[in-house]
Amino acid sequence: MENSSYLPLFLACLQGYLLGSIPWGLLIGFLNHVDIRTKGSKNIGSTNVTRILGGGWGKICFVLDFLKGYLGVFLGGWIASQLGCSALSLAKLLGGGFAILGHIYPLWLKFKGGKGVATGGGAALGLAFWPVVLGLLLWIFLEIRTGVVAIASIAAAIAVLFFSLLFQLAGWESIGWPVVALIAAMVAIIIYRHKENIQRLLEGKENSFKRKKPAASPRKGQ
Repeated sequence: MENSSYLPLFLACLQGYLLGSIPWGLLIGFLNHVDIRTKGSKNIGSTNVTRILGGGWGKICFVLDFLKGYLGVFLGGWIASQLGCSALSLAKLLGGGFAILGHIYPLWLKFKGGKGVATGGGAALGLAFWPVVLGLLLWIFLEIRTGVVAIASIAAAIAVLFFSLLFQLAGWESIGWPVVALIAAMVAIIIYRHKENIQRLLEGKENSFKRKKPAASPRKGQ
């Protein structure tokens, strides 16, 4: 690789990390006069925002975190192309990867960020479109079915890795093995970051957003 290629790649990493480290959940909390780090699970991700501030703010947080990953990939490639770097795929990969790292380990929050699901999904979408679409559909189904975000997130992440491997091996989409490796690393991080959720699931104590049916009122005369 030529020395002139290192600067674009460094800038791709830098912009990805800076984008990823924008703590949208925390900022949304401040907008509502709440420090989201002191409430609920104390996480700055969209799930805790939903738990504390409601579904509307949670969806906004999810979309903003998702865009961090997607823009990290897009801008990484754009910077490389503008500076005449031929390694566009590597620049996109680095931009997306560092956006995920920025979200999970933001420097200005003492490296205590979110769990990487939304930002990782956005980065993966920019690198492996159809596997992520299929994983997102699974996430929606499981979230509606179970109401447990941790189950939906972990299963969807594993599904994205599975479909990425399948598409790469079958030649259905030109994903590339470096992207598959990034997605595998992302899945490992997501599972690790959900270790407490997994423990609560095993104990049957994990929170669910699924609405419980109201108990039937007793009939008169009973």
